[in-house]
Amino acid sequence: MSGMKSLMGDTALYGLSSILARVLNFALTPLLTVVLSKSEYGVNSLLYVSIAFLMVILTYGFETAYFRVSQKEGADEPTVYSTAMWSLLTSSGLFLAAMTFFYVPTADLLHMGDRPELVLMMAWIVAMDVVAAVPFARLRAQRRAKRFVAIKITQIAVNFILCYAFFLLLPKAGLWLPDLQVGWVLIANLAASAAMIVMLLPEFFAIQRRFDAATW
Repeated sequence: MSGMKSLMGDTALYGLSSILARVLNFALTPLLTVVLSKSEYGVNSLLYVSIAFLMVILTYGFETAYFRVSQKEGADEPTVYSTAMWSLLTSSGLFLAAMTFFYVPTADLLHMGDRPELVLMMAWIVAMDVVAAVPFARLRAQRRAKRFVAIKITQIAVNFILCYAFFLLLPKAGLWLPDLQVGWVLIANLAASAAMIVMLLPEFFAIQRRFDAATW
């Protein structure tokens, strides 16, 4: 009975973080539609569609695979976790290296040739979110719902607060850089993703120096 109550409590916490994420993202929409021009809002939409697409490609289902394999009877969870993490860290590092060299032509491809820095910021957001996927799956597998939700809520809150601060407070303080526009949105996201990575450091320190090709 206590196990059932614990499971229900964990489910409620996960649901809370998901609902809060949707509410705060919805609350950002009115702000962005007001402060961004139609063309800038289109750029913002394109960047976030690209982020979602790249997340699917670069995680290659490893968070789900880790969750499934690590729960099997007799599975060596530390090896499964470390193998998944080394794989994602390597591929994300290669992705970042490629984008560092080719972010200008990539920006041209996305019709943002005059603002290639947006593509580079997008790449960093993707890389950080990708390498966090398996640590989050591990927290769920270990039923550490409170820690999972605390990190998620912090990430969401940092992004939300910074977006409003950048667009509403910086102009009043005389620190507004109007040419950035969508850049402010990405900077807020970068800060939120960086906060997430810092909070997940114990999970990164748990990575061992092992890679099992058979598990991979």
